[in-house]
Order: sequence, then C-alpha cells, then structure tokens
Amino acid sequence: MKPKTHAVLRITLGFFLFLFFFGCTEDQSLSPTDQNQAKIATINQIAKELDADITINKNINQSNGIIVNSKEEYENLISKIRNQVNDNTTLSLGRLDGSTKMVMSDCADGVYTGTAFDNGLTSLDFDVSVSDGCISGITGGFSGFTFAISYTQGGTQFGCNSGSVCGFINYNVFFESVGTVYREKVCYNISLRCSSNNQ
Repeated sequence: MKPKTHAVLRITLGFFLFLFFFGCTEDQSLSPTDQNQAKIATINQIAKELDADITINKNINQSNGIIVNSKEEYENLISKIRNQVNDNTTLSLGRLDGSTKMVMSDCADGVYTGTAFDNGLTSLDFDVSVSDGCISGITGGFSGFTFAISYTQGGTQFGCNSGSVCGFINYNVFFESVGTVYREKVCYNISLRCSSNNQ
C-alpha cells in the first residue's frame, strides 16, 4: 500500500475508535443485557427497601401491565396499593334486595356477597356459601375493569358464623421495559350477621 493510503486508514481507524470509546453516553455504552441487569437490580432494591413481593415475569409487557418509568413511580404505586387494600379488613355480607341494599335473612342457606376492596373501577368480591345456617365455603375474585390485576386465593378458615380468607392481589407492572408482578397479601374477616342475631 502507498504511504498516503496508510495515513488515511490510520486516521479513519482512529476516528472510529474515538467514536467507539467516547461517542456514547453512559447508558448507551451498556449492552442491552447490562441495562436489563441494572433495571433488575433497581427492582430488587425496591423490593428490599419496601419489603415488597416483586418477581420478574417475561410475560408482562406494556400491553398487559401498568407502566412505570422510574423507581420513584414504582415506590409510589406500591404505597398507593397498600393504602387501598389495607383500609378494610372486614367484609359486610348480604344479598341484594330490590333497592341494592345488602340484607341477611336469618342466615338462610344461599350465597352471600361482600366487597373487600373497591377502587372505583375494580372490586374484589367474595361469595360466602351458607348451608344449614353455617359458612360452608368462601371464594373471591375481581369484577369490573380488571386490567393488570388479579387475585390468587390462599387459605380459608371458618367456623359456623365467622371465618377468614387470605390471598394475594397481583399487579402486572412494566418497569422500564422489564415485566414484573407485584403481589400484596390480603386477609379479610367474615362474620355472618343474621337478622335474628342483630336484634
């Protein structure tokens, strides 16, 4: 090669090396894997600081999750959720009468419904089955606008007139392109308040 060609190649190579080492911002210089690891480290930090149950879930994306764009937004979301779900730990049960008022009928056999959690768009409702005047089963689930939220029922304990049900409210959260599920444990107390006992 001619000396002039060598000089051009050295200048060109030097230019590209300069761009490679100095032309990217700090975030751009991280590989996609490193960027994801940094985001996962932030998620783990949030979980530790707030004693929160957060898991990575590759099935969660912007179309099926609540989108949060910063650590602060995620922390505020958890705080808001905890305030909503922990406000009420007792279910009021009844059947709807004609005026949408809940009433009990001397613990008559049937299924009674109570709302444990309601944010205006979604409600976590429980059906309590009564047989021979005693609780025979408790099941729960969400109704309404259930985007990015679900309920996983855990254990139930009940005697004749009272019981409890525990489970997890699950929130799909898409944090800076990483899918997560935040779970909040909830427990609710249930009492049959029969009209004959309320007098």
